[in-house]
Amino acid sequence: MSAQAKQKISLKAILLSLVVLVANIFMNGLIFWFFRDSTLNPLLTAILAVIWGVAGVYLIYYSLSWAAEQFPDYIRKYALPYVFIGPAVIILGWLLILPALRTLYLSFFNASSEEFVGLGNYAAIFSDHLLATALRNNLLWVFIGTFACVAFGLLIAILADRSSYEKIAKSIIFMPMAISFVAAGVIWKFVYYYQPGDQQIGLLNAIVVFFGGEPQAWVSMLQPWNNFFLIVILIWMQTGFAMVIFSAAIKGVPEDILEAARRWSQ
Repeated sequence: MSAQAKQKISLKAILLSLVVLVANIFMNGLIFWFFRDSTLNPLLTAILAVIWGVAGVYLIYYSLSWAAEQFPDYIRKYALPYVFIGPAVIILGWLLILPALRTLYLSFFNASSEEFVGLGNYAAIFSDHLLATALRNNLLWVFIGTFACVAFGLLIAILADRSSYEKIAKSIIFMPMAISFVAAGVIWKFVYYYQPGDQQIGLLNAIVVFFGGEPQAWVSMLQPWNNFFLIVILIWMQTGFAMVIFSAAIKGVPEDILEAARRWSQ
């Protein structure tokens, strides 16, 4: 076969692959608009959407891969990474970047999105004391919660390393990671539970009353004190994760280096 014939066949295959790709995207777009405006039963719509989602993504990747195979090797080698990453990037951009840009655009309008107010919404937000309170609470969670989780995780990993009670201690500390936030909320509800009167069923208030103190509504205290009691729950749940990471790092340190460090510290 002549070089000119090969070039024609290659050009024909490339054009065909592009047509298949465009047709695939167009078809998936039509199906999307159909589901968006569909009046079918919600359960049936959900089932069909899942089927279409799996099949549609498969067809997109298959058509892109097939299109890349029509190009010469030196082009296909550089095109294939974009073939498999491209759809995911486009979907993420569609689901994350476009909504973010639309939110930014709508932030310059009033609540009904009809009247342009410029920076009025931002001026109202930053002049509201509730924003300062929310930012302060977020900073407390980020700095105190993160620092405490890392510090306690490192401390426990060091103390429990190569000890006779290592497995038991690490299992107990890691156990809160295995439960959900809902279960943790139920547990700590009974820890912080406050009941007016002398009889207290909350663990923390029962201890306070036992030592002659007054029971407190811990999570209803004035800010930021109630925030600290909520951060304790985060520390209780996440310290085990930090402990596992630090334990794995400590296990990777050779024994002779640890022994030399012990001798130097003495």
